[in-house]
Amino acid sequence: VERDGRLYGRGAADDKAGIMAHVAALRAYGDRLPVGVVLFIEGEEEYGSDSLERLLEEHRDEIASDVIVIADSGNWDIGVPALTTSLRGIVNCFVEVRTLGQAVHSGMFGGPVPDALTTLVRLLATLHTDAGDVAVEGLVGQEGATVDYPEDRIRAEAGVVEGVEFIGTGRLTDRLWTKPALSVLGIDAPATGE
Repeated sequence: VERDGRLYGRGAADDKAGIMAHVAALRAYGDRLPVGVVLFIEGEEEYGSDSLERLLEEHRDEIASDVIVIADSGNWDIGVPALTTSLRGIVNCFVEVRTLGQAVHSGMFGGPVPDALTTLVRLLATLHTDAGDVAVEGLVGQEGATVDYPEDRIRAEAGVVEGVEFIGTGRLTDRLWTKPALSVLGIDAPATGE
């Protein structure tokens, strides 16, 4: 639906808007495209793009290109066009920690015998510096756009709880867009009730 000049609906911004940005550009040129264009619309992005690697391998010759244009980035502000010239990559990693061949009683063996969850927490803590910057060797960043992204706006848009401080060092825009980010998205462990 349209309300006050804005579109609301499932996927109106992510991912339908990206597809429509390409369609609008092609419509603007009509039959007078200055270059060859291949549209590759992949609809699995929101849940991991499991088929993408296989599709790229199988259809490599058909979709090979000199330039890839992706219309799936944040718009800087309403009414202000934005052009993203690079994106951070993504790596998913699953880690399993085992320290014992079987469960043991912490009252009998706690202290010298490490438990897997404590070991995992200690391992995860090494991924960031005390200031909150990513501490993984080889992951580097650079300075990005010199735009002003006020802290209160980021807090409101992200829903940061009052009293929580941002992590990392440097300009907020660099931390958001051009420095490496590392997130722990889930942990499977025994529930407290167990």
